[in-house]
Amino acid sequence: MNWLGRYEEGRSSEWLQKLAATEEADALSHIVSIYSHHDNIISPQSSAHLEGAWNIPVIGIGHVALALEPSIQEMVIDLIHNARE
Repeated sequence: MNWLGRYEEGRSSEWLQKLAATEEADALSHIVSIYSHHDNIISPQSSAHLEGAWNIPVIGIGHVALALEPSIQEMVIDLIHNARE
């Protein structure tokens, strides 16, 4: 959804460009993107990096396994508990 073209020439889809134009930088700072460098579904993996968000890259965990990995689950629970409005 995010990446069009080759990696070197990649760009966001028109829909995502329009959506991004309506987002405020402060709102992006509340978004967390946990992504894996070993994801075999999202490609390129760097497209999971959202500029302005809190990006947390992990290694050695596949796409589906991210949801089942205890350390990731604990991280998400901690992030929810520590969230401030």
